[in-house]
Amino acid sequence: MDYLKYILGKILRNPARALMSGLKVISEFRMDRRIGVSTFRRDFHPPASATGDSRPCQPAPYSLLRAVERHIQDHAFPLDSFVDVGCGAGRPMAYFSRLAFKRVVGIEINPDVAGQARRNMEGIKTAWRRAENLEVLIGDVLASDLDFTGSIVFLSNPFGRATMLAFSRKL
Repeated sequence: MDYLKYILGKILRNPARALMSGLKVISEFRMDRRIGVSTFRRDFHPPASATGDSRPCQPAPYSLLRAVERHIQDHAFPLDSFVDVGCGAGRPMAYFSRLAFKRVVGIEINPDVAGQARRNMEGIKTAWRRAENLEVLIGDVLASDLDFTGSIVFLSNPFGRATMLAFSRKL
């Protein structure tokens, strides 16, 4: 119900922007279907974290993922490992699974959202997926023993300043 109020408020405040937003949602939905996933999860209450600054789950736009993909390809980054920190429902993991990474890993603090990400990883269409190994971990990235050496690390605003500073020291 909170989401419905949120959407109606946006439409009433700025109908033209709401129309553009609606077209974007349709485009994002179609891309989800093309890959074989469902990533339209929006959590308005962030999960608890050690630093208390986790953010609600909101998927990264496919336009951003396409730009990151071009950057990876243009600079010939090695496709050893892709790590999505705060993976949410797994949209970046699913999208980048087509790049033939040896390992694609997501870490998500919210167990319910991580469960959806795991279901999405199982649903990726065979024609899309080229990655060798897809894995979703549940936990706080600051408490994890995940090795980021040689990985492309992706973050789409999963937490605030305190966690970002602590996380940057792990890299």
